[in-house]
Amino acid sequence: GYDANNIYLAVKAYTRDPRKIRASLTRRDNIDNDDRIELIVDTFVTRQRGFAFAVNPYGVQMDGIFDEAVDEVNMDKSWDAQFFSGGRIYDWGYFVEMKIPFKSLRFPCGKEIQNWGFNITRFIQENQEMDTLFSWDRANRSWMSQEGKLTIDAPVKPGLHLELVPYISAVKNKVDELELNSGFSFKYGINSDTTIDLTYNPDFSHIEADPWQIDLNLKYALYYDEKRPFFLEGKEIFQTPLEL
Repeated sequence: GYDANNIYLAVKAYTRDPRKIRASLTRRDNIDNDDRIELIVDTFVTRQRGFAFAVNPYGVQMDGIFDEAVDEVNMDKSWDAQFFSGGRIYDWGYFVEMKIPFKSLRFPCGKEIQNWGFNITRFIQENQEMDTLFSWDRANRSWMSQEGKLTIDAPVKPGLHLELVPYISAVKNKVDELELNSGFSFKYGINSDTTIDLTYNPDFSHIEADPWQIDLNLKYALYYDEKRPFFLEGKEIFQTPLEL
């Protein structure tokens, strides 16, 4: 369902044995090994790229950009959107809800009726099963080309996409003088296709800390996901199957 501001999704996921439901209370974007419901919305009907929103049975969120041209299986989880979710386990299975604001999405503006591509997927970890709302012919390599059609019969708008994040910091010790530092980040979505992204003397201390990793007898370098907003805009354009 939808109203003037949001899209709503509610799913009842039935199972014969609720004890086999896999769900964890964990960090955002860390539910790949959980049972979950995933919604992919292809707002520009490219049949290749879409916004992905997933929720596990406890309501823990995962979101990202799904792009078949870059990766046929995984999504780029560095993209984070504001949306709301909830979940609960019952004796018949589990129930999840999502509320996704239109302002968290990008889509063509100025249309009386929006026609988007979409699909809903349920992942069952017990037997590595994946069920889709619209049938998926494995003889067709492209999964998103088999998406369904979502019609929003209302002149909805994505909202004003404007962010201004200023900062000021100070350092003082017994020897040196007081040292002040300042800067800002600015982002403005001119339309659904063009975004201005500007940063001056950026300070990324407000970005979430990198998760702990153990570097012990490893034959490869540790990898940390990019979380700095300035470097995430349009990141998928430069992605390759092998991380560079």
